[in-house]
Amino acid sequence: MCATNPALSVQLSLAAYRLAPMPETRDGLLSTFATPYAARITAHTDRVYSASYSEDGRLLATASADRTVRLWDVADPFQPRQLGTIGDSAGAVRAARFRPGGRVLVTAGADRTVRLWDLAEPARPRRLTVLTGHTANVTAVSFSRDGRLLVTGGETVRLWDITDLRAPKPAGAVPVSAGSVRSAELSPDGSLLAVTGPDNGTALWNVRDPAQPRRMSTVDGRSRSVFSPDGRLLATGDDRDYSPKLWDVSDPERPRRLSVLAGHTAAVNTLRFSPDGKLLATAGDDNTVLLWDVTDPARAPRIAALAGHTNTVYALAFSPDGNTLASGGGDRTVRLTDLAALPLADHADTVVSAAFSADGRLIATAGMDRTVRLLDAADPLRPRPLATIRQPDAVFTAEFSRDGRSLITASRDRTARLWDLADPARPRELSVLNGHTAAVSRAVLSPDGRLAATASWDGTVRLWDLADRSRPRPLGVAAGHSGGADSVAFSPDGRLLGTGAEDGVLRLWDVADPGRPRLVAAGTGHADSIGRLAFSPDGRHLATGSNDHTVRLWDFSDPRSPRTTAVVGGHSDAVYGVAFSPDGRRLVTGGQDRTVRLWEISDPGKPVEQGVLRGHSDGVTGAAFSPDGRFALTASGDHTVRQWETDVERAAARACALGHPRISRAEWDAYFPELDYRPPCP
Repeated sequence: MCATNPALSVQLSLAAYRLAPMPETRDGLLSTFATPYAARITAHTDRVYSASYSEDGRLLATASADRTVRLWDVADPFQPRQLGTIGDSAGAVRAARFRPGGRVLVTAGADRTVRLWDLAEPARPRRLTVLTGHTANVTAVSFSRDGRLLVTGGETVRLWDITDLRAPKPAGAVPVSAGSVRSAELSPDGSLLAVTGPDNGTALWNVRDPAQPRRMSTVDGRSRSVFSPDGRLLATGDDRDYSPKLWDVSDPERPRRLSVLAGHTAAVNTLRFSPDGKLLATAGDDNTVLLWDVTDPARAPRIAALAGHTNTVYALAFSPDGNTLASGGGDRTVRLTDLAALPLADHADTVVSAAFSADGRLIATAGMDRTVRLLDAADPLRPRPLATIRQPDAVFTAEFSRDGRSLITASRDRTARLWDLADPARPRELSVLNGHTAAVSRAVLSPDGRLAATASWDGTVRLWDLADRSRPRPLGVAAGHSGGADSVAFSPDGRLLGTGAEDGVLRLWDVADPGRPRLVAAGTGHADSIGRLAFSPDGRHLATGSNDHTVRLWDFSDPRSPRTTAVVGGHSDAVYGVAFSPDGRRLVTGGQDRTVRLWEISDPGKPVEQGVLRGHSDGVTGAAFSPDGRFALTASGDHTVRQWETDVERAAARACALGHPRISRAEWDAYFPELDYRPPCP
């Protein structure tokens, strides 16, 4: 139910919590937004073939096999309101597209016509003209960016000069072989046309002179094609190998394949770039929408998979601000997906760590796929891909300097690396820290940025002088760990270093003289290795997560004699994520049991569980709080990073803001048959 009717699901979760505010209902509400929220439009009575936003993003047009085009007010994308209907087609409407620069809509379909509509008053669409000449279904329409040239595709491809909307003129035609055209897309500048058909791939045509189109080349892709906003990339879909492809078409006579996007399990019918060109959405017969980060089109990692449709997806459209994705399909529905709830990164392998910069404007994720992903989190509800750092081997951690201008990474290749983030969209490698004889499991920077500490499976922790970050200088070595060192952290004042290792012993080191780290104390109690540790913001407490399934809270007011104040249970497997909130009053933990747990620790001797968050499909490998304490960030073996709301009342407010339409009396009675109708949202 959650996937197919999110509006009902979030309201049921909130209603359950309001009716019975207990841990189970609280956890259900907090976990509601673990998957992307989507509003649903259910007015169509047959397949939805096309969706298009107006340039101002306030109108959405959806076209259907039910012979209608429906017009929606989507100023609030999660409370769409129908404004008008165009219902004069003699057959299925296969395409609807807004003309750039105004509220003119072009529709086309099985009645072999193309119609232009004035939508100045969307409740009363006014037909401007009808274009005839096609002898079969018209399945595709597209515009040049200036809106003067219109392309229509059916049994052939026709070009129209629509400068005068009431008297369009034929401008040319592109010959195609037998078989209907599946898509005909103009590049943004109107000079290049990509024509996709069922048999001959996608042909690129020079249409600078529409009266004399000139064929330039052909690329793979038989189902659909679309240009990026800058016109330099072409994405093609296919019904044979199910893998969309990205092409560099800056030289259209010699297009160059950049990448093959593997992930779909059936034919890909539709593709669309986001307005900023950084994302590509693809969908098709597997009922799934996949999102790809195409900032580096040669690699293009997958961002997310959106479920919910129960039949083929035919239509995709991004809102002009890029915050919402409209999708329509054979299940007769249109879904408006809030891209704020996407997993923040979809690595190709386990994500081992995730971290915020101190100002909260950047997120770094590190994974076994040998990459570090940087995200722009200036809008905390909608982080966006910013850059990808590639390394020779798996990356176990990525941590920011306090000023946010540097990043340190630790890798299985036995090195740590420093990166300059002066321009975070273009990270620049500063130096490589060599010296360990086994994988570097963790690397951190001191609060003042002058030191680095690296922990390794060789059993040592090394300290480095970063006075010149382009030439780090090795200092002292903290040795004596039994087995590999898995965790390391500086105290907030930078005078102590905490380390954890396979022997389950917490060690505290005085690093006032970093050339000679001095063991101050060793804390015992864990029955297995310490995988993560974190200092509280005031420096008085420390938390350790262990393979023994527990988290221990330590008081080291006297660093020479740390004592355990509490053993935090709850997890049923190893704990690899531990982080304090900025005010030190809460703790977030993540475990291999796939759960994220929130704890109130105002009294460190009596932790109180505040929530159990479920949504990851594999173990949780890292956790962090946002600098304002609002969100928890978690990394997982399911290849994703997720951001969680940590306050139940904020989650409730969000449920009411998004949940539309409101739960009906019939729906209430179906789920709460013994209770009076009490909708949870006003």
